[in-house]
Amino acid sequence: MFKKIILILACFSLIGCLPAFAEKESATALEIRQMQTRTYEVKNQKQLMEAMVNVLQDRGYLINESNYNLGVISGYKECKEKRFLGSQFVRYETSVQINQQNNKSYKVRTNYIKKLMDVYGNPSTQKDIKIPEQEQFYREFFSDLDKSLFIEKQGI
Repeated sequence: MFKKIILILACFSLIGCLPAFAEKESATALEIRQMQTRTYEVKNQKQLMEAMVNVLQDRGYLINESNYNLGVISGYKECKEKRFLGSQFVRYETSVQINQQNNKSYKVRTNYIKKLMDVYGNPSTQKDIKIPEQEQFYREFFSDLDKSLFIEKQGI
């Protein structure tokens, strides 16, 4: 009887570990870079930077650094995220890098991280962001950037 109980407990403990083994492998660095990067044809870098600042601010980010000469923008937003037992404050940090490829073509790369906040409001730990969540973030960011560039070109 005792052996059966141990066998059943061993089976349950192994079954409990299955989701960890069954998870999709993480994306390679090249796949992540492809998600993070797009090429835009605009007349100048200023137009692209203004559109990106507008997109980040529209999405609730506070811009904490913007350097035109380096083509860098960074920002963050803090929000409350629902959890199983309550909620927790999280901080999303993002940075955008612009590199000129030729006279009218610019390569834009953005990334973001998610940090859990401690009880004092300080970022405590960095949380790995799942690939589907990353894909959605980048897809939405670049879609919003496309719209912002279109609006600026139309002078609206």
